[in-house]
Amino acid sequence: MDPFIHSSAGAFIGWALPQRRVGSDAAPMVLLGALLPDVDIFIEPFVGPRSGFVHRGFTHSLCGVAVLAPLAALGVWRFTKGKSFPSMVALIAIGLLSHVLLDLPTQMGVVLFYPFSRKHVYWDFLGYADWTLFTLGLFVLLAAWTYASRGAAVWRGILSAVLLGSLSWWLFSEWPTLAPTFAATVEEAREEPYRPVYPLVLGGILVGLFLAFAWKGLGFWQNRTLFGRLGLALFSIYVGFCVTAQEIALSQTRRFAQERGIVVWKRAASRMGFTSLVGPLRWTGLVVAPEGVYQGQISPFGGRSPTFTLFPSTTENAFVAKSRSIELAQRFLSQARFPVTRYRVEEGQSHGRISRLRPLMEAPAPCGAE
Repeated sequence: MDPFIHSSAGAFIGWALPQRRVGSDAAPMVLLGALLPDVDIFIEPFVGPRSGFVHRGFTHSLCGVAVLAPLAALGVWRFTKGKSFPSMVALIAIGLLSHVLLDLPTQMGVVLFYPFSRKHVYWDFLGYADWTLFTLGLFVLLAAWTYASRGAAVWRGILSAVLLGSLSWWLFSEWPTLAPTFAATVEEAREEPYRPVYPLVLGGILVGLFLAFAWKGLGFWQNRTLFGRLGLALFSIYVGFCVTAQEIALSQTRRFAQERGIVVWKRAASRMGFTSLVGPLRWTGLVVAPEGVYQGQISPFGGRSPTFTLFPSTTENAFVAKSRSIELAQRFLSQARFPVTRYRVEEGQSHGRISRLRPLMEAPAPCGAE
């Protein structure tokens, strides 16, 4: 997840907590914890690839939460007066946990049980950069800011509506031209007709809700506690929608394997890609079998049954064996769930690459699936 979504979640949690118990300034502590795990981005360049301090390593683990929360609280506590140290530790720990929980559903996941296990744990129903969560977080923050002051509400409201409308229009008009550059798959780069419609509909609904707060001064009667709970509710509804879509995609993948009598070694349903605007509506179904890997594009709420393509396994060869000896490839393969080695022979020389089967761009021949 991007820093904006993490910080939005931290602010919402801090606002939503009972103010009588945690105080009116709980949000900054939770927000600090929500952003703290990504400090490993600045550490990673100075450590080796096998270190536990690479991105999504120690700082994103339960052990990291237990260590970082009191250390961060100690650093802040020295510059505050009258604050309870245990309560500061608890608030920062809540923010740290929110960060971990938002990164768990992404494709990479986190090394949750480090240092006891280096295995990545993932739920894989959210994208790395989720535009829907970004827009929902922006909406709640702008609404809370606008209705915090009656005197400045008019110009704040105009600015907020313009920002929301501009973001929706940009996602409609500009992002489709940029997305193919960042797209993980050919299918993701061809998301019509969903791409131009979805952001405009979402933006229109949020602008309408934003203006609805002005009806009879409803927004001015609310405090940040209710806005925080609204933000958590919107995030929860969207996450629930994604979980439902993934379960439908998994059931379609399961049905395909049963109808074909396929011996299943592994099965998964993953969002189309981290840049996708319509991730909950487009999924990649994967089935690992003795004969290779089946891949299909699934629309959980569409009427058509998915079509799966088999990428057959091939015998071991010199190129595949050589690729495994590369340190970067070893690190990649240790994290990939459906690793695939692909190569082609041109004028007696082998050319290829190793990838997770999720982001297949084309159907190579031959294809080695591990």
